[in-house]
Formats: sequence, structure tokens, C-alpha cells
Amino acid sequence: MTASRCCALSPTWSTIVTGAPTIPRRQTSPSPETETGFTVAYTARCIGPDGTLLDISAAIEGAADGRLTFKGTARSTTGFTTNRCGFCILHPIVGVAGTPVTVEHVDGTVEATDMPDLIEPWQPFKDMRAITHTALPGVSVECRMEGDTVEMEDQRNWSDASYKTYVRPLALPWPYPIPANEPVTQQITLTITDSRPASNKPAASGEDTSIIRLTPGTATGTMPAIGLLITPEEAKASLAALQRSDAPKVQDLLFHFDPTAGHGAPAFRDFAAIAAIHTGTTTLEIAVPCQRPLDEEMQEIAAWMHAAGFAPDAIMVCPSVDRQSTPPGSRWPDCPPLETVYVAASKAFPEHPPRRRHALLFHRTQSQARAG
Repeated sequence: MTASRCCALSPTWSTIVTGAPTIPRRQTSPSPETETGFTVAYTARCIGPDGTLLDISAAIEGAADGRLTFKGTARSTTGFTTNRCGFCILHPIVGVAGTPVTVEHVDGTVEATDMPDLIEPWQPFKDMRAITHTALPGVSVECRMEGDTVEMEDQRNWSDASYKTYVRPLALPWPYPIPANEPVTQQITLTITDSRPASNKPAASGEDTSIIRLTPGTATGTMPAIGLLITPEEAKASLAALQRSDAPKVQDLLFHFDPTAGHGAPAFRDFAAIAAIHTGTTTLEIAVPCQRPLDEEMQEIAAWMHAAGFAPDAIMVCPSVDRQSTPPGSRWPDCPPLETVYVAASKAFPEHPPRRRHALLFHRTQSQARAG
């Protein structure tokens, strides 16, 4: 497990902002009850629409026997509407993908299976109570989740390097209400079991492990290119920063353009000024509104770009509405067929013929790049 957090999500799936967590000092100090471990407790408050409130109290307890417990209780005095309220648990991809796991379901059945190796578009496990995997030979880790039914999703679908286990199942209606003065309590227990023979366990070292030693090495590869995202709102400040003597030496620039956010012709003049001093590659990312005929929208954007003298190396177009998350079981938003979007982009930007028919990425030809 790489992380665990207790959160509440709004009806638009955004994380509800909380005030700064309050951590009483007395609850972090050793006590007779926890002298073989530790306890950290904190409280926080979520503020929802129309002044609705959700108060959260949480505690993290560590024990010498290999147990780590996360407890959380959410209570509202006003009633609260949410899409999700509870723990989210992240398992890493590296070292876990494709390995055997044991999944215990809420009905008591136990399933021996594997973590997805290839990216799984749907939930790999549902109706979960616990999941156990092998961290290293002879060492198993059980993550037990109580207080609600949980399921897992493969976050590589959204370019995140983890599997996420969350409450509550997406098949249930959302958003849903938390009634006033009805507490919601959940608990996550992480149990590490070391069954290795004593002779196989690493011996305690006499060295001071608090000291980290760095020694010179040799070059073993090439660093990936480093890029910056440039938005119209930050373009002028970015231009000033890139003209400084201590400016970051980035190789790639990604220019973001979204008419639904009020971006227009002035943005391209700023983009052109930045591109003129940049020696690396440039890509224009367009969020297409799809509110008027596509040819009309694309031609207007292309005219602004050409008038400003901005000539990016590549153009990426995406329907604006397609940027939002569409969880399993929910209705997909209306969107023009992607093939229609490709055709309109090809007409508007003939100097950037698409490399692949099924990609929204249009590159300048080599001869045009040299001439431009």
C-alpha cells in the first residue's frame, strides 16, 4: 500500500476543501495504552454548498505486532450531499501488477486471483472486504476495510501509477445524502505478517542507519525531456521568466488554448513571443468547444494562430467535454464523433497532417518545419 486518505467528494467529483486539520499534541504523545506503538489523531471540517458541514475525526494507530489502523468518523449537523465519503487506498503498480492476491468479499467468499497486469478498463475487484498480497517472499500484507463496501479501479486509465480501492460502489446511486447527526464510521487495518524463518530475516546492523551516504556514480542513461505548460493566463509572466538569465532550460513547451475559458486571439500573440525565444519543441493543445459547427470553430482558431505568426511543431485537439471524468455506470456527455473532429482539424490546419488517423495529434511535415 502506498497511501491511504479519508476524503469527501462533491456531486461534481471534486475533492471538497477542508480547513487545516487540527492535531492535538496530547494525542500524539506516548501513553500507557500505546507504549508499544503510537497514535496520531486529527479533526477536519468540510464545507459544502449552502453552508452544509461535515466534521471528520480520524486516528492512525501503529502497533508493534505489525498492525497499522486508520479509523475515521464523519458526522454532519446539517446533512451533507456527497458522491463519496470515506477512505481511498492506493496500491503501487511496480512490484504488484500481475502478482497473485487474495480477495475476501463482503459475503465471506475468498477469491484467489491476480492484480491486473495490463490496464483494466473496468473495476477488477468489487464487493471487497479485504485484499492480501505478498510484499516479498515470506512477507504478506493484508488490507482489511470495514464500515462500507469497497471496490477497486485501475488508475492507469487516468495515467496514475496505482490501483485505487475506494468507497462506495459506483453501481449505487450518487450523489447521496448523509443524514444529519448520523455518523459514518470506517476502519482500515493493515496487517503485515512475516513468516520467514529467523535465519532468513535481515540481521540488525550496528551502523547508524540515520546517516545517508552519497557517492559519485557514472552516467547510465539519458534524462527525459523536461517541459512546461503555458496557459494564456500565465503567458506574459512565463515570457518574462524565460528571458531571465536563470530561466529553466526546458526542452518542450505545451501551449494550452481553451475558448470556453475565454481564450482568444491575444493568447496566440503571447504564444508566438514565447516560441520565438524557445529552441526546443512546441505543441498547441486545443480544447474544442463543440458548441458551433466544427469547421467554423476550427477555422476561427486557425485564423487567430496564423495571424499571430505562431507555428507550433504539433497540434493536439480534444473535444472540451471529453476532458471530464465519466465514471463507470454514468451517462457519457454528448460529443461529436471523433472522426468528425479529425476531419475539421485537418481542414483548418493543413500544414499539420495527422500522423495517425485515430490520434488527435497533428504534426508539421519536415519540409514545413524547416521552412517555418
